[in-house]
Formats: sequence, C-alpha cells, structure tokens
Amino acid sequence: MRIVIDLQGIQSEGSRVRGIGRYSFEFIRNLIKFFPDNEYILFANSLLIDLRLEFKQELKIKNVNYVEWFSPAPFDYTSSDYIKSEIAKYLRTYTLSCLYADVIIITSFLEGFADNCLTDIQDIKNTKIVSIFYDLIPFLNPDLYLKNNPTFHKFYLKKINDLKRLDGLLAISKSSALEASKFLGFEKSKVFNISSACDQSIFNLGNNFDKSIKSLADQIRPFLLYTGAGDPRKNLKGLLKAYSMLSQELSNYKLVLVGKLLESEAILIDKWIDLYGINPQRIIKTGYISDEDLVDFYRKCELFIFPSFHEGFGLPVLEAMCCGAPVIGSNLTSISEVISFDKAMFDPYDANEMKELIEHAILDLNFRKELVINAKNQSDKFSWEITLKSTISALNQITNNNLFSRKLIALDTLKKENIKNFDILVTKIIKLTDFRFHVGDELLVQLSSSIDKINSQIFDFSRIYSSHEEPHSWMIEGPFDSNYSLAILNKFFFESLKKIIPNISLKITEGFGDYQLDINYLKRYPLIYQEHLLSGVNTYEPEIRSRNMYPPRVSDLDSRINLLHLYGWEESEFPSKWVDDFNTYLQGITVMSSLVKKILINNGVHIPIEVINLGLDHIDKIQFDPNFDIPGKKFKFLHISSGFPRKGIDILLKSFFDSFTEDDDVSLIIKTFDNPHNDIQEQIRELLLIHSSPPDVIIIKEDYNQIEIKSLILKSNVLVAPSRGEGFGLPIGEAMRLGIPVITTGWGGQIDFCNIDNCWLLDYKFVKSGSHFDLDLSYWAEPSSRHLSHLMRTFYTSKVHDISNRLSTAKEQTENLTWDLAAIKNTNFVNQKLNIYRNKCIKIGVVSTWFSRCGIASYTKHLVDNLTKDIHIFSPLYEDEKSNNYKHITPSWNASDKSKDLNLLYHQILSNNISTLIIQFNYGFYDFSQLSELIIKLKRNDINIIIIIHSCIDPKTDQTKKIETLYNAFSLCDRLIVHSIDDLNRLKKISLIENVCLIPHGILDFKYKKKRYLFDNLLCNKNNNVVATYGFCLPNKGYTELIKAIYLLKIKNLNIRLNIFSAIYSQDYFWYYQELVDLIEQLSLKKLVTINTKYMEDNETFEHLSNHDCLIFPYQSSTESSSASVRNALSTLRPVLVTPLEIFNDVSELVEYLPGFSPEDIATSLIDFFANKSYIINYKSEEFARKESIIKHRSFANVSHRILSLIEGIEYN
Repeated sequence: MRIVIDLQGIQSEGSRVRGIGRYSFEFIRNLIKFFPDNEYILFANSLLIDLRLEFKQELKIKNVNYVEWFSPAPFDYTSSDYIKSEIAKYLRTYTLSCLYADVIIITSFLEGFADNCLTDIQDIKNTKIVSIFYDLIPFLNPDLYLKNNPTFHKFYLKKINDLKRLDGLLAISKSSALEASKFLGFEKSKVFNISSACDQSIFNLGNNFDKSIKSLADQIRPFLLYTGAGDPRKNLKGLLKAYSMLSQELSNYKLVLVGKLLESEAILIDKWIDLYGINPQRIIKTGYISDEDLVDFYRKCELFIFPSFHEGFGLPVLEAMCCGAPVIGSNLTSISEVISFDKAMFDPYDANEMKELIEHAILDLNFRKELVINAKNQSDKFSWEITLKSTISALNQITNNNLFSRKLIALDTLKKENIKNFDILVTKIIKLTDFRFHVGDELLVQLSSSIDKINSQIFDFSRIYSSHEEPHSWMIEGPFDSNYSLAILNKFFFESLKKIIPNISLKITEGFGDYQLDINYLKRYPLIYQEHLLSGVNTYEPEIRSRNMYPPRVSDLDSRINLLHLYGWEESEFPSKWVDDFNTYLQGITVMSSLVKKILINNGVHIPIEVINLGLDHIDKIQFDPNFDIPGKKFKFLHISSGFPRKGIDILLKSFFDSFTEDDDVSLIIKTFDNPHNDIQEQIRELLLIHSSPPDVIIIKEDYNQIEIKSLILKSNVLVAPSRGEGFGLPIGEAMRLGIPVITTGWGGQIDFCNIDNCWLLDYKFVKSGSHFDLDLSYWAEPSSRHLSHLMRTFYTSKVHDISNRLSTAKEQTENLTWDLAAIKNTNFVNQKLNIYRNKCIKIGVVSTWFSRCGIASYTKHLVDNLTKDIHIFSPLYEDEKSNNYKHITPSWNASDKSKDLNLLYHQILSNNISTLIIQFNYGFYDFSQLSELIIKLKRNDINIIIIIHSCIDPKTDQTKKIETLYNAFSLCDRLIVHSIDDLNRLKKISLIENVCLIPHGILDFKYKKKRYLFDNLLCNKNNNVVATYGFCLPNKGYTELIKAIYLLKIKNLNIRLNIFSAIYSQDYFWYYQELVDLIEQLSLKKLVTINTKYMEDNETFEHLSNHDCLIFPYQSSTESSSASVRNALSTLRPVLVTPLEIFNDVSELVEYLPGFSPEDIATSLIDFFANKSYIINYKSEEFARKESIIKHRSFANVSHRILSLIEGIEYN
C-alpha cells in the first residue's frame, strides 16, 4: 500500500508542541515501524518547519520518502487572499495527484486558519482520503470557542462541512468516534476507533536518571500534578478551587501545572489563585519542559489530576499511568475510557467532589495502591502496535484492498499521466475568477517557481517508483572508433558491462553530435562493431543511458536514469554551464578518481557522485612483441600523452635538457599526436638555441596499435608523467601494472593508485591553470623541474634504491583495477544510490561575528543575504546588538575572552540540529586548542564542517597562533575554503591539501555608471580629474604617501583632486587621522584633498566611488591575504590602482599595479594614467567584457550559490 501522510499536524505552530503534534509524530513513526512493507510518503508544506531531521531514521528506509508541495503565500484563511488560497489548493492537489497513492492520511484536517496551513484537497483519481479525528470540542462548546471569534467560527464550520466529504475518519477514542457519527452524520462504517498510545520507551516505570543530581521535581516535592494546556475546557479554574479547599493536613502539597500557557491563560490562572485565596508560592507553573523532565514529574508526583470537561483522548492521563503515577480524572468524554475505574473519577463541575477524591487518594494508602495498580493495568491496554493494527485494518476496508500502487507503471506512462494532471492544473488556474486581471508579475514568478519545484520532485518520484529492482536495459553513448582515451574507456567499459547487463546497447556519438565513423577501426573490435550495427535496428528506450564524451552533452538525455560514467577532469574549476546541466539533467555521475569527485563538488555539482577507478587489466590481454624495435639510446625515458599543456611536456623537456647532454647514453621518447594544443617541436627548437650539446629526444606521432603501445612501454626504462593535472592517468597505471618504474606529479587523479610506496612522486606547487578553458582562478599543479631533473639523473645513474619493492607494490596495488569491477561498481551505484529518492534535510549554521564592525561580519551578512536557505548564525556573546531583521541568531561563544571554552557553542549547534557548520576563521577569534576540540566533537556527531579561512599568514606577534597546530582538526573538516592560490600553497606546506577548496572572495553587486568625460586635457587646471581611496583610517593604508603624491603633482602644475573615504577604525587610531589633516594643512592641499570619515553603508560608498576617474589603494604593508575594500572598489568597474603587495594577488587580473610604494611612484603612475586617458573606459572592449565577466562570476550571489551547492554536494555524497 502506498500511503501519503500529510504532516501539517506536526508542522503548524499551533499544533506542533501540543497533543495533536505529539500524537501525529508518534503515529507516523510507529506506523512505519510496525508496517515497514508499505510505501510511505511524508507530505510536507514547504512554507512550514522542515521535519526531515525529526524523521531522520525513518527516511533512511528505502520505501519512506519526503515530498514537499509549494505555493505562493499567504494562503491561510486569515489572509483572505482568495486567489492564493485557490492556487495553493490546486498546487497541493496536483502534487498529490502525481504521487499515485492508495490512501492519503491527513494528520489534522482542521489546520488552515493561520500559519500558512492548508488541508483542502480536491478529488484525486484512485486515491482515498482519510483524516485522524480528534474531537468536536469547538463545535460542541461554541460559547467558549466560537462565539467571540466570528472569523474562526466561519472557518471552523466550513472545515466541519468539508470533513464530511472524506472517505473515512480515524478516531482517537470511542468517544470521538461517537461524536463524529452523532453530530456530523458520518456513516458509522466510515468511522474507525483506532484509539491512542504514548511512547513507552520514554514514558515508563524505569529509573534511568542520575540520582546524584537533584531535579526540579525533587526540589518541589511533595506535589500534585496537572499537565496540559490552559484553555477553558481544561477546567484549571475548577482544579484551583478544589485545591484551595484541601484540608490543612495537605497544606504542604504544592500544585504543579506543566505545559506551555498563553499569556492570557497565565493571567487568568493568577486571577483564580487570588480569587480562591491561594498562596501563589504553592502554585508552580513550569511552562514547556522536556520529555525527560516531564517523565520525572510523572514518576515523583503524589497524585496526577486531570479535570478536563472535554477531551478527544487525554494523552497526559495515559502518559502519567505509564510512568506509574496514581491518576484521578474527569468522568466526561474519553477520559473514562483511559482511566476505566469508576472510583478514580469525579464530576469536573463539582469542585467539592474533586477535592474529596484528591484527599482520599493521598490519605488512604489502600486506595492509593488501587490507583497505582489500575494505572499499570490500563497502560498495558494501550500501545502503538494495537492502534496501528486498527489503522491498517481500517485502511484496507476503506480502499477495499484495491491498491492502485501494486501495478508497476512504466515511466513513459507516468509522464503521460503527469502531463494530464498538469493540464488540469493549468486549466483550473486560468479559470480562476479574475486571475488574468488581478495577478501581478511577482505572483506569476512565485507561481512559476512553485510549479517548477513541484515538477522537479514529481519527476524524481516518478523515476524511482517506475523502477525495477535491477536495471534491465542500458545504453552507452560516446566515441568508440579510435585510440582516443574516451573511446578506449567506452570500449572496455561496454565489454565488461555486457557480462552483467545482457540487454545493453551502444550509440557512437560525440559531444557536438553524431559524426562520420571510422568503420575500419571498428571492425578491429567485432563485439563493438556488431553492437553498432544493431544500434540502427533497436528502437526501444533504454531504462538507463550513460555517456562519456567531450564536451559532456547531457541536456537531451531523457531515460529513467541518466548519468555520465567514469567521467574525468583535470583542473580545479569547472564550467558553470556544465554544472547547471549536470544538476538539471543527470541523476548521477561516476568519476574515475577522487580528485574528479572533489572538483565537481567544489564547483557545485550536487547530484550523487561515485568514485570508480578505471580498469587496467586490458593491458594484460594485449600481446607483447619482443621484436618491436624502438629507436633511442640504451636508457629510455618514455612519455605518452596528447601534448596538451597540462601534460607538463615543457617541464619534462626542460628537466631532461638540464640533466643530460648528447654524451649521455639516454633518450627521451615522447609518444604523442598532432593537435592544436601540441607545440612540442617549437619547445624543442627553443631549447636547442640555448643548449649547445642537447640530449637525444625522439618524437613519435604515428598511430600505434595496442600491441605497439604495450611493447613501447615494456622496452622503456622509466615512464615519466610530470602532468599538471590528470583525471586518472591511464598510461601511468598501465606502466605500473607492467612493472615499469613511474615518475609522476604528487597531485592529480593518479594519486588514487600512486603513492610513495609504488612510484616516484614529484613535488609541486599550485599555479593558475593555463588550459584553453581560461576559467577564473582555476589552478593545477606545477611539478618541480629541479626535483624531476634529480630523479631522472638518479635513475640514469642507477642510484635509485628500493626499485624492486616499489615495482612489486605497484603490481599488487593495481591488481584490483579491472574493467569488470568498474562495471559492477557502476551497476551497484545505479541500484543503491540512484534508485532512491533524496530525503536529506540540510540545516546550515555559521559561526561568525555579526554585530561587530569588522570585515568578517560584513562578509557573513553578504553571504547569508544571498543564500536561499535559512541560516542559523552563532554569534559572539556580548556583541553590541544593533537593530537586526535576521531572526536566527544565537550568541554562543566568547570572542573577547579566548580562555573560555566553546562548550556553549557546541551544545547550541547540536540543539539546533545543524547538519553543516560554516566556521569563519580568523586568528583573533578563537583559542586554537578550544577550536580543535570543538571541531573534533562536532565531527563525532557527524556534522559537516566547512572552514572559511580569510588568511593563512600566521601572526608574528603570537607564537601560539600557528595554523599548523590546527592540522589534526582541520584535516577532519569537509572543506577548508581559501581565496587565493597563495593560500593553497601555504596550506600545502603543512600537508593540508585533500580537503582544501579555492572559492574567490565575494564582490558586491553594484549597477555601475558609464561615466561621461567632458575634459580630457590633464593640463587644463580645471580640477576635473578626481581620484579616490577607501578603507579604514589605518597607518598601513598608505594615505600619507598618497597625499604627498598629490603634492608632487601639484608642484608640477598637475592638479588632481583626491577624496579619501576613510572611517576611523577606533579611537586608538584617531592620531593617524589627525596626522593626515595636519599634513594636508602643511602642504596647502585643502582645495585638492578631502577626508570623509563617515562610516557609510555599501550602496552609499559605491555611489561615491563610482564618480571618480580611478580608485587607488597605496597600501604600504599588510598581514591580510586579501582586501575587502579593493573588492568593493572593483564592483564599480572603475579602474583600480594598487601597490605591488601580496594582499592584492587574488584580484591581480582586475587591477593595475603601481611600480612601487613611494609618493614618487604613485605620482608617476597617476601622470601616466591620465596622460594615456586610461580613465576613459571602452565599454565594448574585450578587456572590459572579461573584467565585467570575472567580477560577475565573483559576485556574492554567485559565491553564495556555489557555497550552498558545495554544501549540498557534500551532504548528498
């Protein structure tokens, strides 16, 4: 049976922490527990609290899924927005229609008055709709609940009327079932008493608390207890009256009222206390307490009293009895069912009768024993197993065992049905009264977004629920007809996959589309050729379609499961268009190495990704030709590659020429082929010009077959692969498997199977990638030419130790890299990772300053402003809290006193169910040992941790603040985000590499102005040329030198005005501002130089800066690794001049460098700048377009989106 359960009874603010919410939560958990063979869809309102963390364990089960419905808001009854309410109803019904459930269970049908809840559903084909039914309390007590609230009265009566249209009611007691039949006219055959229960793993007789700790209940004893709400039907007035009448003998017994009280309820209770002359000290109002404390009160009370006039069930009564409390209660409605002991019940309207029963229960020990025995006997009669057996029985009767979901429906059929449902939705929306005249652009955008999100879920759901247990058809697409690496990969993968997926087919194509095939090549591989011939005959749609081609074309994939198999990539950045395509059109990707997975996730790919190394066993099956003759001298270094720049042939040639001459009996053999990126011949020509006695280099460009390639490898002494980046490194693995020594770079996909025990790894440093993709801030590894020279020379002179051990280790460690294993792992990935619905809830927390006037607080705000998820901020204690409209802020750590531990922060993170924590790292924020301890404890709790490192430069003044002391903790983190290649290399020095990710600093979005220029002549003395600088007023900013430069220009009769926008950092640095004012006075520059010390909001700053010819940052020194001020200046797209400091390295492509730091250097640059008219921007130039593109790529909107996608990628993988 496929059961959809509406979660709004738990999601709504009004019900969540009260009886309905508790009942619904336990009902769902136990239904799944006792009847795990059903399919369950937990159906949630996306505008309300996300419950995936609460149902975390249940959602690990394959047949339990979480689906949300989306709609423009507000749409609840109090909003009085008819259009949005109707749209919400249609969208909710549409979503449910596409889930093809046998039955829908509504946990609380009467939701929807407020809180953006809506439980209305129109008829759904083949689906029965039922609701849990609690009571008719407002209906039967209109004077208390309806009379004074006509709006709620109208809403409630409408909902009661709608309730009658349901297919059945699941009543929580005999009493509530009778109410439904008697007052609603519901057919008795459609009302089922499923009763109720409580969680006896919590509410029980056990004694599992620490007796050494005195609880709140211990401090109050002896006491009488009531738990529940404070609305009139609960009869707290009657309870207080009875309590006030107790004999003096019981005067030491306090009355404890447990439960959340509305402010108006608490005021009423205080009035009654005063009315009945009760000492307020004897009445304890606890408010909401934890289950653990509640159980403690139940176990330690002298008597539990439940005086309610009307209940649907009376769950607190059962909870108290399960904990062994003696219980007395009202004899009305359902309470008598639960207590079921006449002597333990009273007339709730008679305070005297209640008082006498209280005294009898406390003073008569025999009667007290009877109450305890009754509690035990009654609690045994109620269990979730009993309730849910009744529920399933009721559902079987309601559906008449005619289950639509038992029929496996093909994906194509589901798609057609979904289109029909969608057409119905569109028709309903269009027919809405005055829809076309009243709907605005904003609502249309919200509606489109809601439909898009719903459809995305529906497609994923349809894919999963149309699936077989195992895939029965698979098509592999890509090149097959050449010795190109992708064609080799596709051939071997196909052959192995065919052994386990008999119904397999192939299609020969490439990223740009189909092409003219090399049929003669294909005929060398009979199996592939035969399958190619069949591909023209097969017309079926495969269940699974996987590709490996270049470029990776995916937007036309439309099978049930679409993936890339054994995908490779070699540099740190990845085209953003491909990221979007992968996330949109693919269900998963298998990649050839851990590096590729890391790169894809770092760039925002957040679908399932599995690392499956390529096979190497194909080389075993290829014959070796001992007679194959290769040219060269006695000792042969071999390199096999395309000759692309990333292959490092320039490094190899330099090292070889530096190490050897023509007198050495050694050759370097390079097996390659012609292509636009291969310039080997030119490189050799340049080397020949500077080496008078060059060593022997042999270039082979002929097309070798597999036998010749294997023979070439085996007849060489060492394979050298100094690549800057590899997806896997097939020739490297082949050589290792054949027992040939390998020298390769210590970074790249080959590190999955290359290590210091089986080959010789080259040292390297990270540098900007030089690939033809020209991606912003992309990096790869630059192998050390000196290290390579040393290793090559050592091999040639036979001074390499431990060769045999490393070669045998290499053979042993590449033994399991087989194509059959790769095929098996791909099918397992599909079955285990792609045949499931993604149910994970992501909850993000950020540890950062927030109210402080500092760069990191600003950075965090800009980041959060652009994130599409709610973020919980954990800010420092004692920050000066200014006005703030962000709601999720918890002060929880001490930034001013580093000796304080981070335990409060730790517990706040856990209590807020954070799944991924971002920590803004600043040397001054934390004690390093405390930070390490926090990270280790959080990782033990399976919390993902991302550290944003704003600087890796250790302060020289504090020897305790060395980043290497954080190595153990930082190595546990899921990502360390840095903002420059320099910082990558700093972390590499302390062996932090694998989890490091480069994401640029965000640049604020600003709509720049295209400035018009009226004067072009620098010497016109009309003071029209204006420059500005910006940042806090600090001595290292170079303002002194800049002012002196303006003076040097002035005495040359070149008047350039300077505006300094520089807020005072703190009173400690006011002296520097005064020094600048005095300097301006001394140099008579008042007409040319102004200082604005106002602390401005970003937009005001941008407006000022954008009105200048150029912006200049003459920093004299800095310990920071980047400058927020410069990034803000760049957002104006005005020319930016900076001094040659490392702090500006991350924006080096976007700025112009001054020749030095002195006033003379600055003055000279300004003369050149204006003489060359550099201030006049050609907005149509390629240079400007590239600058604008980079700034857009680094915008906070893009950076935030990328970090969110990174988090999703980490969470889902």
